[in-house]
Amino acid sequence: MRSVGGEGAYAGFTGVDEQPWEDWTDQVYGSSYDRLADVKNQYDPENVFQQNVNIDPRDA
Repeated sequence: MRSVGGEGAYAGFTGVDEQPWEDWTDQVYGSSYDRLADVKNQYDPENVFQQNVNIDPRDA
């Protein structure tokens, strides 16, 4: 899909290796990232659940 301009990612399966010019957290969570980081900081401050495209609780 990249060869024809495909963008974005699915949090559960990105399907490809992240390229240096990509930011999967931005593609997956977009403008919701800050709100989700607050929730993650409240409920998972130790970042136990960090599979797939991780939201870092320290970003809250």
